[in-house]
Amino acid sequence: MKKIVLVILLLGIFVPKASAQWRAGVYGGIDWGKRSINPGYSYAFARSAAVGGVAGVSGQYIFNEWLGIRTDLNAQWRNYNDCYSIMSEYYRYRNMYLTLPVMASFSFGGKKVRGYLGTGVYAGLWCAQNIYSREMHNGKPDFRHTASGFSKADKRFDAGLAGCLGVTCMLTADLSVNVEGMLYYGLVNSHNTGSSRYVQPSYFTTPCINMGLAWVFDK
Repeated sequence: MKKIVLVILLLGIFVPKASAQWRAGVYGGIDWGKRSINPGYSYAFARSAAVGGVAGVSGQYIFNEWLGIRTDLNAQWRNYNDCYSIMSEYYRYRNMYLTLPVMASFSFGGKKVRGYLGTGVYAGLWCAQNIYSREMHNGKPDFRHTASGFSKADKRFDAGLAGCLGVTCMLTADLSVNVEGMLYYGLVNSHNTGSSRYVQPSYFTTPCINMGLAWVFDK
């Protein structure tokens, strides 16, 4: 991860800046909170990703028409569901993360419509967790809020690799609309495995689809 950050910084130092620009944007979208776990011998256990939301702001320094450096600050709702079929237990986990990706951005295409590819790293903070469990009321299943906050088995810090692939369309000389897919690949175990010998390592992989607006400013 340190090597990737170093490459991005060197690009910023040595690439010519004759056509440098700034770009600032806002975006929103959806994500899927894929939290891995090894169920061991519990064949009755199943985990599934659930749709969440993304909202963020983006800033980019463009060295020339094909190369830039980008950083975002966004909120992600990484949600997932757990099911224990033998005991008919169901849990919904609703988690909010703040993430800060830093990526080198490579652009290609025409003047009006261009594609772009970003690659880099991210750091994040697990800010909120809410758990809903299924209970039976009058013979019908009902999800009730049962817990919030964190336990000693939860690790709040998150970090990993980040990447994006998208397309931007210039609406005016200084305003564009963007559609992109992003992927956050977690490298930090979200469980403090030292808190219990029964806690398995767990990692978040979070794909997102975003749409937003960006404004271009000449240096």
